[in-house]
Amino acid sequence: MDTEVKALNALSGDAVFSGSAVHALDPKRRVTIPSGWRDAMGRPAYVFVMADPHEHCLRLLTNARMQEMQEKLKAKRFSDPLVAQKLRILGQNTEQLPLDVQGRIRIPDRLLTFAGVQGKVAFVGAVTYGEIWAAEKVAVDQPVDQAALTDALSTLDFGGTGDAYPCAFGRDGGRIGTSAGMRLHRWHIGTGWSCFRSDAAGRGNGTSAGH
Repeated sequence: MDTEVKALNALSGDAVFSGSAVHALDPKRRVTIPSGWRDAMGRPAYVFVMADPHEHCLRLLTNARMQEMQEKLKAKRFSDPLVAQKLRILGQNTEQLPLDVQGRIRIPDRLLTFAGVQGKVAFVGAVTYGEIWAAEKVAVDQPVDQAALTDALSTLDFGGTGDAYPCAFGRDGGRIGTSAGMRLHRWHIGTGWSCFRSDAAGRGNGTSAGH
């Protein structure tokens, strides 16, 4: 991807965090962010790291993503003591961390302790943000679980709802792939899908339906 395009994607909040990697803390307790993530973020000067609200891990966020959160928070009534308290909790558990020339960050000890990180760090992509785990708490090389993947896509409204699988499926009537010179199309009909394949001229060679 062109450097200029990467930078524009990062500014627009379009950085995609994918894949996984395991890196070790160095003697100064710094860790290197995966180069692919740094590229996706447009080689930023800094990132945000916050405690995850659901798991004992950390979230890595771009500046653009934090700005999106900030815009939503501007609609809150800052004069409300409860809102002020919640904002304080969010701010106290989020750190802005600079990257050095080698792409390393120094995560504060209290956040490393929260995540249980002592030696090795696992970076796991969560599409819109990155996760930072103690390496022993997450299996980064586990086999693909197709059932779990299907369930995740369905839960996120990318399957069986008329929405599209990212980068693969078009909406109703859209082309969703190619195979041996054939195009695969599918339509949403009721609660299921009707699929057919066609050649380059649009001639079909069979149909199937499923959920």
